Amino acid sequence: QSLRYIFSRRTMSIATISIVTSVLVLFSAFLAAGANINAFVGRIGDGREVNVYLSREIDEYSILDIEDSLKKIDGVKEVKFYSRTDRLEKVIDEVYGEDGYGFDDETNPLRDSYILVISDLSNVEGISREASDIAGVEEVVTNNDIIRGIDMLTNILRWIGIWLTMIFVLVAIFIISNSVKLGISSHSEEIKIMKIIGATDSFVSAPFIIQGLLFGLFSALLATSVVMLGYGVAVSKLGQMIPMGMISFVTVREMAALVIPTCFALGVVVGGLGSIASVRMYLKK
Repeated sequence: QSLRYIFSRRTMSIATISIVTSVLVLFSAFLAAGANINAFVGRIGDGREVNVYLSREIDEYSILDIEDSLKKIDGVKEVKFYSRTDRLEKVIDEVYGEDGYGFDDETNPLRDSYILVISDLSNVEGISREASDIAGVEEVVTNNDIIRGIDMLTNILRWIGIWLTMIFVLVAIFIISNSVKLGISSHSEEIKIMKIIGATDSFVSAPFIIQGLLFGLFSALLATSVVMLGYGVAVSKLGQMIPMGMISFVTVREMAALVIPTCFALGVVVGGLGSIASVRMYLKK
């Protein structure tokens, strides 16, 4: 019966599915963009670090004493040591590649350093001051402004996502609700006859509720197909335009695992709520 209602009003059904699909495509596109931004912010957030540079004249035993002192600072989650030799090799590899460069250990301009992974963002300045006071520490560099920006950007993205989701859900519910309402109106005489001969409200409502659910499922199927195809092409094109290693995108498989179930769940929710709202209003009348 639900399929008969859908095919009996093909034009309206196609229009409804098209509009709801467009809404779900927009939602999924924002979801994909948000997932990549969150992943990027998360990677920066993983770099909540304080860089501690040591004096060039310091000896090996003093380096170990400094490491013990750094580990005792409250709020320091992990201490990583990078020798000047290791840092030079990394710089040469990243900047000069296979061509290399003519630095040796004596002309190495870099310093031994520690990276402190911090667990408490609010105590970055305190950790920096304590690290600076340790004998043998020449310089402490923090990314305090970046850390604050990370938290602010994460909160902004979270609220934007919440409001956009609410708007998209309301728009989709409104569209499906109106489509089902028109379908009910066109079958009003049929429904009256069903009620006269004893049909229950649930029996009368079921085809229209299933119709709304089908609208949501068809729309979700089309939307996820469009988004995943478009995302795959976009990632491929952007990957060619942006230098390797500068930024990495969420993989198509990971994005599919996020977008497909979310989009179908949203389609079922808006289809069910839209149709139930229309049927209940009609039955009350």
